[in-house]
Amino acid sequence: MSITKSPPPQPPRVDVRKVAELVASLVIGHIRERCEQGLDIDGKAFLGYDDDYADTRTALGRNTRPVDLLMTGGLMGAVQVVERTDDVVTIGIGTGTSPQRRAPTKGNRRKRSGEKRGPPHNLLGKWHQDGAGNNKRRRWFGVSKKGDAEVKREASRRKPPLM
Repeated sequence: MSITKSPPPQPPRVDVRKVAELVASLVIGHIRERCEQGLDIDGKAFLGYDDDYADTRTALGRNTRPVDLLMTGGLMGAVQVVERTDDVVTIGIGTGTSPQRRAPTKGNRRKRSGEKRGPPHNLLGKWHQDGAGNNKRRRWFGVSKKGDAEVKREASRRKPPLM
Protein backbone atom coordinates (compact mmCIF):
# COMPACT_ATOMS: atom_id res chain seq x y z
CA MET A 1 0.00 0.00 0.00
CA SER A 2 1.46 3.31 -1.01
CA ILE A 3 0.54 6.62 0.49
CA THR A 4 0.69 9.57 -1.79
CA LYS A 5 0.96 12.98 -0.32
CA SER A 6 -0.94 15.73 -1.94
CA PRO A 7 0.35 19.26 -1.70
CA PRO A 8 -1.31 21.40 0.95
CA PRO A 9 -4.15 23.55 -0.33
CA GLN A 10 -3.36 27.15 -1.12
CA PRO A 11 -4.35 29.45 1.74
CA PRO A 12 -7.05 31.97 0.85
CA ARG A 13 -5.71 35.28 -0.40
CA VAL A 14 -7.65 38.28 0.88
CA ASP A 15 -7.93 41.40 -1.24
CA VAL A 16 -6.89 44.04 1.31
CA ARG A 17 -8.08 46.92 -0.86
CA LYS A 18 -11.56 45.46 -1.03
CA VAL A 19 -11.55 44.89 2.74
CA ALA A 20 -10.60 48.54 3.26
CA GLU A 21 -13.40 49.63 0.92
CA LEU A 22 -15.86 47.43 2.82
CA VAL A 23 -14.85 48.93 6.16
CA ALA A 24 -15.02 52.45 4.69
CA SER A 25 -18.55 51.83 3.41
CA LEU A 26 -19.58 50.53 6.84
CA VAL A 27 -18.15 53.62 8.55
CA ILE A 28 -19.89 55.95 6.10
CA GLY A 29 -23.17 54.08 6.61
CA HIS A 30 -22.74 54.33 10.37
CA ILE A 31 -22.20 58.11 10.22
CA ARG A 32 -25.25 58.63 7.99
CA GLU A 33 -27.52 56.38 10.04
CA ARG A 34 -26.51 57.96 13.34
CA CYS A 35 -27.05 61.49 11.97
CA GLU A 36 -30.49 60.53 10.62
CA GLN A 37 -31.33 59.52 14.19
CA GLY A 38 -30.17 62.94 15.41
CA LEU A 39 -27.22 61.61 17.42
CA ASP A 40 -23.65 62.89 17.67
CA ILE A 41 -20.56 60.68 17.85
CA ASP A 42 -21.11 60.21 21.60
CA GLY A 43 -24.69 59.05 21.11
CA LYS A 44 -26.14 62.31 22.45
CA ALA A 45 -28.90 64.23 20.70
CA PHE A 46 -27.75 67.12 18.53
CA LEU A 47 -28.43 70.61 19.86
CA GLY A 48 -31.73 71.95 18.52
CA TYR A 49 -32.12 74.22 15.51
CA ASP A 50 -32.44 77.92 16.28
CA ASP A 51 -35.99 79.29 16.03
CA ASP A 52 -35.53 81.05 12.69
CA TYR A 53 -34.08 77.97 11.00
CA ALA A 54 -36.71 75.72 12.59
CA ASP A 55 -39.41 78.00 11.11
CA THR A 56 -37.78 77.68 7.68
CA ARG A 57 -37.69 73.88 7.94
CA THR A 58 -41.34 73.77 9.04
CA ALA A 59 -42.40 76.01 6.13
CA LEU A 60 -40.58 73.65 3.76
CA GLY A 61 -42.32 70.62 5.25
CA ARG A 62 -39.17 69.34 6.96
CA ASN A 63 -38.93 68.02 10.49
CA THR A 64 -37.39 70.06 13.28
CA ARG A 65 -36.89 67.12 15.65
CA PRO A 66 -34.69 65.22 15.68
CA VAL A 67 -31.99 67.51 14.36
CA ASP A 68 -30.72 65.36 11.51
CA LEU A 69 -28.53 67.62 9.32
CA LEU A 70 -30.61 66.50 6.31
CA MET A 71 -32.12 69.64 4.76
CA THR A 72 -31.14 68.58 1.25
CA GLY A 73 -29.30 65.33 1.94
CA GLY A 74 -26.25 66.81 0.26
CA LEU A 75 -24.01 66.87 3.32
CA MET A 76 -24.63 63.21 4.17
CA GLY A 77 -24.34 62.28 0.51
CA ALA A 78 -20.97 64.04 0.36
CA VAL A 79 -19.45 61.78 3.03
CA GLN A 80 -17.24 59.57 0.91
CA VAL A 81 -13.84 58.03 0.39
CA VAL A 82 -11.66 60.99 -0.57
CA GLU A 83 -8.27 59.29 -0.79
CA ARG A 84 -6.94 55.77 -1.34
CA THR A 85 -3.44 54.41 -0.96
CA ASP A 86 -2.19 50.83 -0.84
CA ASP A 87 -2.92 50.55 2.87
CA VAL A 88 -5.15 53.51 3.85
CA VAL A 89 -8.62 54.64 2.89
CA THR A 90 -9.48 58.19 4.00
CA ILE A 91 -13.08 59.20 4.55
CA GLY A 92 -13.95 62.86 4.18
CA ILE A 93 -16.55 65.22 2.81
CA GLY A 94 -16.75 66.15 -0.84
CA THR A 95 -16.70 69.73 -2.04
CA GLY A 96 -20.00 69.76 -3.94
CA THR A 97 -22.88 72.06 -3.07
CA SER A 98 -26.65 71.73 -2.77
CA PRO A 99 -29.33 74.18 -3.86
CA GLN A 100 -30.28 76.50 -1.04
CA ARG A 101 -33.77 75.98 0.26
CA ARG A 102 -35.87 79.06 0.92
CA ALA A 103 -39.16 79.06 2.78
CA PRO A 104 -41.94 80.51 0.65
CA THR A 105 -43.71 82.13 3.62
CA LYS A 106 -41.35 84.84 4.84
CA GLY A 107 -40.91 88.07 2.89
CA ASN A 108 -37.15 88.08 2.60
CA ARG A 109 -37.12 84.38 1.76
CA ARG A 110 -39.66 84.61 -1.05
CA LYS A 111 -37.12 86.10 -3.40
CA ARG A 112 -35.31 83.43 -5.28
CA SER A 113 -32.22 84.33 -7.18
CA GLY A 114 -32.15 81.52 -9.68
CA GLU A 115 -30.04 78.53 -8.75
CA LYS A 116 -28.43 79.94 -5.63
CA ARG A 117 -26.16 77.33 -4.11
CA GLY A 118 -25.40 76.69 -0.48
CA PRO A 119 -21.88 76.54 0.93
CA PRO A 120 -19.64 73.65 -0.12
CA HIS A 121 -20.46 70.48 1.81
CA ASN A 122 -17.00 70.18 3.32
CA LEU A 123 -17.27 73.71 4.71
CA LEU A 124 -20.82 73.17 5.96
CA GLY A 125 -19.74 69.95 7.65
CA LYS A 126 -16.87 71.75 9.36
CA TRP A 127 -19.20 74.52 10.53
CA HIS A 128 -21.46 71.94 12.17
CA GLN A 129 -18.52 69.99 13.63
CA ASP A 130 -16.84 73.06 15.11
CA GLY A 131 -19.86 75.28 15.75
CA ALA A 132 -18.97 78.12 13.37
CA GLY A 133 -21.12 80.74 11.69
CA ASN A 134 -24.81 80.28 12.48
CA ASN A 135 -24.31 76.61 13.30
CA LYS A 136 -24.23 75.17 16.79
CA ARG A 137 -21.47 72.69 17.53
CA ARG A 138 -22.70 69.26 16.53
CA ARG A 139 -19.98 66.61 16.60
CA TRP A 140 -21.36 64.52 13.76
CA PHE A 141 -18.30 63.47 11.77
CA GLY A 142 -16.49 60.50 13.20
CA VAL A 143 -17.04 57.21 14.95
CA SER A 144 -17.29 56.65 18.69
CA LYS A 145 -15.94 53.60 20.50
CA LYS A 146 -19.43 52.12 20.38
CA GLY A 147 -19.70 52.87 16.67
CA ASP A 148 -16.25 51.41 16.07
CA ALA A 149 -17.34 48.20 17.80
CA GLU A 150 -20.51 48.10 15.64
CA VAL A 151 -18.47 48.53 12.46
CA LYS A 152 -16.02 45.81 13.51
CA ARG A 153 -18.88 43.46 14.41
CA GLU A 154 -20.58 44.02 11.04
CA ALA A 155 -17.29 43.61 9.14
CA SER A 156 -16.57 40.34 10.94
CA ARG A 157 -19.99 38.97 9.91
CA ARG A 158 -19.10 39.33 6.25
CA LYS A 159 -16.80 37.03 4.35
CA PRO A 160 -13.55 38.73 3.40
CA PRO A 161 -13.25 39.56 -0.30
CA LEU A 162 -10.88 37.00 -1.81
CA MET A 163 -8.50 37.51 -4.70
